[in-house]
Amino acid sequence: MADAEHYEAVVVGAGPGGAAAAATLARNGVETLVLERGVDAGSKNVSGGLIYAEESAPYTIDTLFPGFRGAASERPVTKYYLHNVAGDRVKTFDITDLHEHDTEWSDAVLRRRMDSWLSPAGR
Repeated sequence: MADAEHYEAVVVGAGPGGAAAAATLARNGVETLVLERGVDAGSKNVSGGLIYAEESAPYTIDTLFPGFRGAASERPVTKYYLHNVAGDRVKTFDITDLHEHDTEWSDAVLRRRMDSWLSPAGR
């Protein structure tokens, strides 16, 4: 056992939740190991989505990871539309007001790029 490695915390998965947990633990002096089954963080992701920062939230991803928006997001999202397609007709609904309630900002992200940046090797 003398050659075994010892850690105070082990985080499984380097997605947004795992990266946030590992970074918070490490910043607080906890010796942390992150296990990721991909070659690198984000290598298995082919999806994207929106990241929101709520005005009432105690912290947001850009406070956990300074520089996140400039380095890991694709672009800000400022308008939200829902399109209902039926046959040859399309009805569009502007739902921007619903999304802007309590939202400080919203950015589009690609998970592969974001997860890779969130890992210690990416920053």
